[in-house]
Amino acid sequence: MPKGKHIDLWSTATIAVTLILFLVALFEKGVTHDVLLEAAVFLVSLKLVLASLKAQLASEDVRSRLDAIHALLETAAVGRADRSPPHAVQVLRSEVHAEKG
Repeated sequence: MPKGKHIDLWSTATIAVTLILFLVALFEKGVTHDVLLEAAVFLVSLKLVLASLKAQLASEDVRSRLDAIHALLETAAVGRADRSPPHAVQVLRSEVHAEKG
């Protein structure tokens, strides 16, 4: 996902459809108790989308930190070229190759 674009197509569609249904209910039923229920449905839908966004951003942050740790371990392994790399670097290499493959 490109940087700066965090809300995906399905989240946008969910918000749009729920908002449209809310507006239709508002004009169909008028301002009554039922409209408050429709508003609650819209807010719950919006809250779920925002929670998904927050989880996605946290996941990206963890991934970038793990990449930084991996780069540090790779640098440490290059510094020890005369010896075999530490076990942790070997494990990370095998996991990265498993993800790419």
